[in-house]
Amino acid sequence: MFRMLFFTSAISAFSALLLLTVDREYYRVNGMTREHKASAILSWIQIAACLVFLLMVWVLHY
Repeated sequence: MFRMLFFTSAISAFSALLLLTVDREYYRVNGMTREHKASAILSWIQIAACLVFLLMVWVLHY
């Protein structure tokens, strides 16, 4: 069960990084600075939440 939670959180963190990269390029090309900032903030929040969850699963497992 811990392994499943760990991998789910790792995949979610990877998808947040991918989303951050793709959105940054998309909004930079289209010149939407407000949407770019909002997308970046949400992506970093998701990454932080995933890393905290990964740490919690790691600590609880060992």
